[in-house]
Amino acid sequence: MAAKNIAGTETLHIQTRSLSLAIIIISGSSSAQSVEKLSEQAKHKVTAHKIEEILVTAQKREENILDVPQAVSAFSQSDLESLQAGAASDLQFHVPNLTYSDTTTGAPNLTIRGVGSASRFTGADVGVGVHINDVYVNSGSLGGALFDVQQVLVLRGPQGTLYGRNSTGGAINIITNRPESEFEGYLDVTVGSFDYRSVQGVINLPISDSARFRLAGHYSESDGYVRNMHSRNHINGDGVYILRPTISLDISDRTTVEIIGNILSQNDDSLGYDKIGCRRDDESGLGCLADSLGQDIPNYLASIDGVGLDAAGIVAADPFLDAVNPKSRFETNIDLEPETKNKLTDISIHITHEFDELSLTSISSVLDLEAEALRDSDNLVGTTLFAEPVTLSALSSDLTGAPGGNVFGVYDRAFGYNAYEAGSRQYLQELRLASDSDGSHNFLVGLFYMDFESESRYVQATTGLDAYGEVLSEFGIPSKPPFIYDENDGSTVKSFAGFGEYYYQHTPELKFTVGARLTRDEKQIKHRRLAFSRSADEPLAGTSIEDATTFKAFTGRLVVDWSPELSYTDSTLVYASLSKGFRAGGFNPPGDFTESPTYDPEDLYSFEIGTKNTFFGSSGQMNLTAFVYDYRNFQASHDFVFNVDAEVWGLEGEYEQYWTDNLSTNMAFSYLHTNVKSGRAINPRDPTAGNRDFVALGDIQAANCIVDRALFESPVPEGGFGGDPFYLARNLLLCDTAELEAGLQTDLAGKEFPNAPEWTASVGVQYLKSFSKSAYVLARLDYYWQSKFYGRIFNDGADEVDVWNVLNAFLQLGSSEAQSYYIRFSASNLLNKEFTTGMKLRGRNEGLGTELFSLEPRSFKATVGYQF
Repeated sequence: MAAKNIAGTETLHIQTRSLSLAIIIISGSSSAQSVEKLSEQAKHKVTAHKIEEILVTAQKREENILDVPQAVSAFSQSDLESLQAGAASDLQFHVPNLTYSDTTTGAPNLTIRGVGSASRFTGADVGVGVHINDVYVNSGSLGGALFDVQQVLVLRGPQGTLYGRNSTGGAINIITNRPESEFEGYLDVTVGSFDYRSVQGVINLPISDSARFRLAGHYSESDGYVRNMHSRNHINGDGVYILRPTISLDISDRTTVEIIGNILSQNDDSLGYDKIGCRRDDESGLGCLADSLGQDIPNYLASIDGVGLDAAGIVAADPFLDAVNPKSRFETNIDLEPETKNKLTDISIHITHEFDELSLTSISSVLDLEAEALRDSDNLVGTTLFAEPVTLSALSSDLTGAPGGNVFGVYDRAFGYNAYEAGSRQYLQELRLASDSDGSHNFLVGLFYMDFESESRYVQATTGLDAYGEVLSEFGIPSKPPFIYDENDGSTVKSFAGFGEYYYQHTPELKFTVGARLTRDEKQIKHRRLAFSRSADEPLAGTSIEDATTFKAFTGRLVVDWSPELSYTDSTLVYASLSKGFRAGGFNPPGDFTESPTYDPEDLYSFEIGTKNTFFGSSGQMNLTAFVYDYRNFQASHDFVFNVDAEVWGLEGEYEQYWTDNLSTNMAFSYLHTNVKSGRAINPRDPTAGNRDFVALGDIQAANCIVDRALFESPVPEGGFGGDPFYLARNLLLCDTAELEAGLQTDLAGKEFPNAPEWTASVGVQYLKSFSKSAYVLARLDYYWQSKFYGRIFNDGADEVDVWNVLNAFLQLGSSEAQSYYIRFSASNLLNKEFTTGMKLRGRNEGLGTELFSLEPRSFKATVGYQF
């Protein structure tokens, strides 16, 4: 595949990706540059059938990827197109030990070597640092589709110096294309399964000898692959447009200014997940059991909606009796179709000045992100008619809801919604000074500052809550608000850092790197959680937190790399590194489910050894990496974030080979062992910790606590609970009112990290050939496989995600002429399996169902484009 490096030099490579088999026919690519240059590659370089130089900026300076002493994967635009990696989720198929899972809040959970995000709902920091054009993005957003990019870099392992902030797992850097000095561009149109259609294009304009402009645009929409049986509509569709203007100005022979903008708008009907899994619990106050997942409907009395309906006497039977929960992952049955809107705008200014042997870089950035979503809270259609209609509250600024005249609707059966609004603003400034001496000594030093502020509002409104509020109002008891209201009212992070690395080339073969970073993070939280009052002076739920703290850390790395001349390789790099990663602690949101209001920062101490080699006249390349982590205070999460100590070790291997002028293969594998050494926490899905001497109860706000089984089974007149796990809820009592235990802590020693499969593997086959002087065909097939893993650190049977795999194919035809057409065909998930790829446990007041994220069904796309 043709890869455009940072300097603009064309290179030929087939990176050892992961177990993805891809078929591609290329003589054109979806960008004008990629089409023409890929064809030129086929015409002039395929006969060499060898791996050529790939230049990357993994260490904030331009280097051959074979000379970078750490595990790095690099993807050009042509790579992304042929591998069908049009979104961040697709990178997991091509990078060892990288996993991806969606979240209902929109920010993805990227995990590298078992290290990823804690709970994003709490505002906890990510564990894999996301950068766009070297700009750190605190929200974790990847800025939309991966198109018109120069390179995507994935660095595995803690980045304690240059990338630094919250990169204990690693870092991803997306570098977009810069304006060129020639007029060029492309436009293509794509149609596909589920009524997918998109238009994408780029125009590059040389304004003068010293000014250039580039505009990239993308628009796509689809009807979605999930069928709603209630409405007969297809949902979980796509609707997004992106505009990316870039201006390059040569202020002088030594000074360049680049201004990069990005506007993303998303408006679709995404569920945020694909299915709710549950094995119904009828013996305790929990909605679903912990031993396995099924397709049952959660016990309605374990949800806040069911509790309210029961307390108000609105229904005499289960409100979801005989409700339909389709077995297929691609079918649902809901009476409120989802709405999702996201808008991202950012602008960054990059100024570079070259001295004789020094380079000074300034990066200034402003980023604004807004998100909102409206979704069905019970994921079902109510079946049992109410004794009388219930007026459902809409959100209002005074939080009065329906009693204040703010009405969402009137319903005669169970109905509810979750509404989410969030916004964040980020200001960032980074300065770097780097040397470029021909001597044995070089360095890079820098300063980093970030000011980040976020705010959010989450509302859960149900007919049960409003019905209960009406009962309370008849007794003159306040009911403000008559819904669950969670508000983050302007939490902030201010981060300061100084960093640097020193490079000493002791001999032509032996090099030493020493790096350090000093970080100071100032965090502030203002958060409250409210629900209607049970009495005038005793709120059912109402708590807040307002606090501030500072975290400091010293991190760094020490690297030794050796490039010996060996008789059995064409080139070899052997390296060993010691490094430390850091992720700041923070605050948990207020609520009845939080065991601790704060959590500690985490430290990761890493030892890594690796080797990069080329063989057989540079027609083959092999990379091997081994690593060991000592993890102090790893940030795990469920309803809140808590700390455990752990150890991690693993192996990664990559191999690629050109067999002939036209045929090449790549393969990769990873092995990962994660083990919690010490730590304890209450498992919300099993608060008894498996102890049969206790029983879980449910209270009036759908919270859980535990009671001794003997007391549970004792008659009510004798002070017992009469064998009723919902005795508290039926009598309008709270768990803390009854002075019961919240739960028994589960010993987490020996547990595995979530989203950390033990094995992953990938294989790719590519065939590239010209069939005339200007026309070419590229075919590629990619296969990816991974072993089972757990979705939560408690490793319950219901947490297990089974083995899954995916098979993709791609075909592209075109010409290297300056003005020409190209066509492309692609197929994803050819096996058409309904695999779970990730999960997230719902809250206790939603019945503890599990949100399942699935591999999308088999789909096909066809593209016609024109380059000029």
